[in-house]
Amino acid sequence: MQNGATYVLKVRAVTAAGAYLERPSGDFLVDATPPIPTGPVIDLGASADGDDLDGTPSLDAGVTVAWPPFDDDESQIAAYMVGLSTRPCDD
Repeated sequence: MQNGATYVLKVRAVTAAGAYLERPSGDFLVDATPPIPTGPVIDLGASADGDDLDGTPSLDAGVTVAWPPFDDDESQIAAYMVGLSTRPCDD
């Protein structure tokens, strides 16, 4: 399959006697390229003087971040997933 191409699958069920029925899938697009970020993730929890709050927040404080939309040439962005960790992540 080629990146950016649209395909349709066809499924055929065949009985032992040779009778069959076919059903096509809906169209689907092959999108093998990742989305492209258009800017940085911004920590909206910065202090009033602009310093990042790197201390230990209270359990009630929460974390608030924002970012500009990502671009994807082949298909639209369906969702964003945000993770929180005690160390940098590769995934």
